[in-house]
Amino acid sequence: MPATFTRAFSRLDESVRESLFVFLLSRGLVLVIFIVVGQIKFGAPEIGLGPSGPITARNAVVSLSHAPIGPALRETIAQGDVNAGRDMICKAIALQPAFDVVGGPEAAKLVNANATASR
Repeated sequence: MPATFTRAFSRLDESVRESLFVFLLSRGLVLVIFIVVGQIKFGAPEIGLGPSGPITARNAVVSLSHAPIGPALRETIAQGDVNAGRDMICKAIALQPAFDVVGGPEAAKLVNANATASR
């Protein structure tokens, strides 16, 4: 690290340094989890003998050699974005006033006109 960065970092308040450390550590762990989860491959079921009888197990293999980490991250983040968008839409629909039932098409036109005018 450059000496100027180290000096600037050491001038920060201790609580700010601790907060920055915890933030970077948590974000780093989340990134590692996204990378590892995207690369897990499960093997075929294997039948074995356990203490209470036969059991079925699967082996999970994580291999990061020649792994398409970029596409896996993009897919994971895109799925999260889709889920968040779906949740927002469901909440908006649940909170939507029942003007179609109460006021009919005229009320809907008035609401749309007001929304357009406020833009």
